[in-house]
Amino acid sequence: MHELAHNITMTRQKFDLVLVQEAWWNVNITTSFQGWQVILPTTIKENDCPRVIPYYKLQAGVEITLRTDIGSDLDFMILDIKCEGSRHLPTCIINLYNQTEPGEIQNPSFTTDKLASINIHPGMPTVITGDWNLHHNNWNSSIDKESTPTRTQEVVDWVEGQGFSLCSERDVHTRSGTRTQHNTIIDLTFANEPAIGQGIVCNHSVNPDLMLLSDHNTLTFTFGDPRESVDNIAKAKYNWKDAIEEDFTKALNQGLHVDANLYDTSIQQVLNKQCTHATPEELDAAVRFINACMEQAVEKAVPTCQMCSQLKPWWNNALTTVFKEMRMARDMARSYYQHFDHESEIMTWEAKQLCKRALNLVKIAK
Repeated sequence: MHELAHNITMTRQKFDLVLVQEAWWNVNITTSFQGWQVILPTTIKENDCPRVIPYYKLQAGVEITLRTDIGSDLDFMILDIKCEGSRHLPTCIINLYNQTEPGEIQNPSFTTDKLASINIHPGMPTVITGDWNLHHNNWNSSIDKESTPTRTQEVVDWVEGQGFSLCSERDVHTRSGTRTQHNTIIDLTFANEPAIGQGIVCNHSVNPDLMLLSDHNTLTFTFGDPRESVDNIAKAKYNWKDAIEEDFTKALNQGLHVDANLYDTSIQQVLNKQCTHATPEELDAAVRFINACMEQAVEKAVPTCQMCSQLKPWWNNALTTVFKEMRMARDMARSYYQHFDHESEIMTWEAKQLCKRALNLVKIAK
């Protein structure tokens, strides 16, 4: 921790917020940084040890609110952060250390289980970052999809069901292994759709130089100024599932040839095999012309979506349960085949039935 404080002071990069997992803790004391303020849970019982501790730089011009009203835990901390005087909504950032509950428990609870029980507002820009202690093919291509543990897949399903996307670059290790261990990827950052749409998380990278004495590398990223979310018009407004390809093609051809002179100068003279040189202005004009024609064709030929005012996030507890049962049945059937070199008809049938049930529930939920 002291090394981190020194490196932050000496580096050319400027940091306003530091989120630490597995921080040093002695009874009721943690490391202090000169010029930085530590944020601790409001109540820490005797013998408790917070695994996540954030620090923010004094006079950094940011407003930070500890959201104990949403959730309070030793293994994750929820903060609202925004620039002082900003009229934008704050960004919710969750500092996470994923571990099992201490003690010998038959069905251990993970930090992500507790996180999944809180209400994360889908319209609030939210970022979850920290030590997930999970291995999955989504961020590590060397992990076999078929060998993914059920609990890990449940976390991935929940994250995706809540509308979060991975910000971390795939296959960039974040924890250095020892002589007998491989490098792993367990420190990750996820952002939900509002955060992605507003371009809040920028320049995400893995920095191995800030924590030289730790086996974990540091995740660094910038919070950009929130911009107005730009809706994907084609996705949000139009019902492409019911669109007829022939009608769209016909409408596009009609739009391209409405102005024969513009079509000749923008398309035929520029976008053809014989034309080997074109100015940037000519290419821009061609792109604008094609975009305009496509937008007009979509307006004519593609039906619009009928959006319901009562829409809500579709992933629910029933889906989590049925997908868990489906994966367990699939794993049991696969294990039987591997041990006895032939499949069990009963186990295979049960896995297929649970798969059908899961797909039906998805259709109903959506």
